[in-house]
Amino acid sequence: IGILESRDDVDLVFTDVQMPGTMDGIKLSHYINDRWPPVRLIVASGAAILEESNLPTGSRFFSKPYDSHAIIDAMAHLLSIRKHG
Repeated sequence: IGILESRDDVDLVFTDVQMPGTMDGIKLSHYINDRWPPVRLIVASGAAILEESNLPTGSRFFSKPYDSHAIIDAMAHLLSIRKHG
């Protein structure tokens, strides 16, 4: 969150569901979407299975282990939406 507060060049955040502290990746994705709507989001987890409908609209979820090519494709797609949409 500190990086997003101090910079305006972050276009995409990739986070895990499980994080240290009180905020998990799902809460983080909603917080980012509410505060910085243009930032695209990818959420991953090896422990949790969740529907993309639990995430902000336009976010992507990947369960671990994930295919790195699928992540790269998702990032490219989300960033193209960010620039052109």
